[in-house]
Amino acid sequence: MLRHWVNMLVHWFVYYVRPHILGFISSREVSLADTFRCNNNIKNRTWRIPELCKYLYEKYGKLVHLHLLGQRVLIVTDFKIASSLMTNHGHCLRQRFGNQFGLQNLNMHLTGLIWNNNVQQWKQNRNVFESTLKCGTKHLEALALCHLETLEKTTLKIAEPVTMLELLRNFTLSMTMEGLFEIPMPIDAQDKYDWREEAKTTVANYFKAWEFFLLNPNSQSLAENNLHQSACRKMLLFAKEIFAESEEIGSSNFISHLSHCNDNNGIFQCIAEMLLAGTDTSSITMFYTLLFLADFPEWSNKASRIIHSESQEAIDKEINHLYYESMRLIPVGPVILRQCEHDIEDGNGVSLRRGDGIIFNISGMNRANYDQPEKFNPNRYETECFPLSFGVGKKSCVGKTFAEREMKLFFTWFLKRYIVLGHQAEMISLLETRWDVANAPVQDIKLTIFPRKLIYFIGDHGTGKSSVMDAFEAAYPRIKIIRKEQVLTRQRQEKCSIQQDHPENGDLQSAVLDAHTQILNTFKSELVLIESSILDCLIKAKGKGKTCHYNKIELLRPMKKCLAVYFPMFEENQHGKQGTNKGYFDIMERAGCKSHTLKARSVSGRYEEVMNFIRKCSS
Repeated sequence: MLRHWVNMLVHWFVYYVRPHILGFISSREVSLADTFRCNNNIKNRTWRIPELCKYLYEKYGKLVHLHLLGQRVLIVTDFKIASSLMTNHGHCLRQRFGNQFGLQNLNMHLTGLIWNNNVQQWKQNRNVFESTLKCGTKHLEALALCHLETLEKTTLKIAEPVTMLELLRNFTLSMTMEGLFEIPMPIDAQDKYDWREEAKTTVANYFKAWEFFLLNPNSQSLAENNLHQSACRKMLLFAKEIFAESEEIGSSNFISHLSHCNDNNGIFQCIAEMLLAGTDTSSITMFYTLLFLADFPEWSNKASRIIHSESQEAIDKEINHLYYESMRLIPVGPVILRQCEHDIEDGNGVSLRRGDGIIFNISGMNRANYDQPEKFNPNRYETECFPLSFGVGKKSCVGKTFAEREMKLFFTWFLKRYIVLGHQAEMISLLETRWDVANAPVQDIKLTIFPRKLIYFIGDHGTGKSSVMDAFEAAYPRIKIIRKEQVLTRQRQEKCSIQQDHPENGDLQSAVLDAHTQILNTFKSELVLIESSILDCLIKAKGKGKTCHYNKIELLRPMKKCLAVYFPMFEENQHGKQGTNKGYFDIMERAGCKSHTLKARSVSGRYEEVMNFIRKCSS
């Protein structure tokens, strides 16, 4: 009983008296009950650090002080204070906090770069990483384009669900291996493919071990502990394999420069950390960005138009805004952990002493400091600050320039050619994440890649075009579809439709032609299904003996880059004979567009036939 009361007195002094003595005026102290709850949940792994930060921010505000696992910690969710601490006191925040025995399991205690608290060695390794990443960035464009062009020719699947995260991890892993370790990674070589798959699994398992060992390595589950230690050993073996291959090739400046400031173990750890940092974080960020673009294709289309017509500066700016908005809403690194090397007195009322820990609650900042924080709006960065996802100051992300260049190259290439769509209106709502140091997805979410093409559904009235369009809309709710009546209302203010105003009417025919000229100009870099086309107009005008003052050659020229799906008539007799309008074939040949005549009669059969036609035209 006496011991219990002594402990309560100590806690009272630690949490309510000492903070005021030391100057924690602007921070709120966590209650004794919540301190116990927080420590207990972290020890039992019921909460991870982001969940702890969320709970304390919602209950105590943007600046919270508590005693976590035997260490005084300040949790910062205020953008201004976080930026000031990182910028003005970066020389005091080069270290991170974590459990020494856990870091030894991870081979991160006083070695490598990411968690190395040996400041002198950290500086030397940081210089090696910076010079390697700077050099790798210069060669990144040629490497990326070569990889992506090979991917397009060999393995990229069009018009069918694709595991985009796998594709992106292959891309970033290849850029790390070739651009930084200078080891060739041909995308279509089976032995490299097998190695690549094993490497991605190893990296993912190491991230899980990292979270497991970081703060509280003790576990009641011996099997779980052994599993994570095995993942750490596997990661180190991979680093040794890379070292051995590099030694055999004799081409990696990164590895040779590490030897001047590290023993073999330090070299292996730096290799492992370059592989970690250069693979998963960038690929996951790009994956989350694609999920948002599947939900908001208007931003994807805007970026495509800029890529086709604007300067490189405008392109980089637009793509920059896209992935930063994704990083704001779903940060891959939801927190940043630091430890004070020296006492800090910040002008914002923050007072810290040597050894104190700081948790920058990036995820919370990204909600608390922005207008309409839940809305995906890349335009916000015209007036609002970028989130602190990469950090700032002495301990900012060493690979920021490389990662940003990597993402810009991928999105410039991809969005110029393709659009991604999901099978429901909000694909991001399917996402579940788990904090394994990086905020990683726990399940596969497949997206479908389509080429940026105008796809015309052509044919006589009553041939089933609308039904197939309905099937596309049901499968991909965000797909852009222009119906017959919408074609007309683009040019005519009154709400007329083809059914209401007969197509042989000369004024209506002219209106449809004008509307389609505008469609071709407006949506030339998008995926759009269009139900009524210039071809229909010209066929009907010819059928009625109407003369048209339009230059048919000029009207049909843009159609050359489009796809046309012809819906034939089927005579309702015992033979089920197919009937075609020869006029359509003549004019499609004149337009020079890729076309396909449907053979199936059911809606599902026609839908699949159209998808196969899209795949064929994109190969």
